[in-house]
Amino acid sequence: MSNTLLERFGIDKFTGFLPNTPCISLGSEGAELEAFCNNIPIYVASGSLRKQALPIFDVNRLTGDKKQIQVKLERARLLLCTIAHPLAHGIPWHGEAPMDTLPLPLCTQVEQVSLALKTKPVLNYSALVLNNWSTLSHDPQVDANQVQIEIGRAHVWTPVTSLSR
Repeated sequence: MSNTLLERFGIDKFTGFLPNTPCISLGSEGAELEAFCNNIPIYVASGSLRKQALPIFDVNRLTGDKKQIQVKLERARLLLCTIAHPLAHGIPWHGEAPMDTLPLPLCTQVEQVSLALKTKPVLNYSALVLNNWSTLSHDPQVDANQVQIEIGRAHVWTPVTSLSR
């Protein structure tokens, strides 16, 4: 397959349909959102996720060229969906059922990011998985043995007590 055809469909010759270099931090533009997501395991473990004030993320604050803004938007979508996921599906070990509707501020932010990305505002595989990795090395040719999951390392949704048998 020619490089032009691959580029036309957004496929990288090394990473395939995964992004070439996913954004692993929004920096100061999304510091509150990043901090909130880093604390999700604490909120889930304590049963207080639904009681937390949601951070406000404004897509208009993003800076950089078109490609930089695109990867930052993908990161924002990952983080917002990471917040929405346990709310939408519930946290059974705390007796929390799935929510019928998500909080309006969260929905508004997911919608803004989705509009900017020209995608539908849904929790999907792409939002939660495809942009959720980084390499352990700086080699541009990604080796599957040198890839780590970003958000999943800190966001374990299964309580430790259920793992012991």
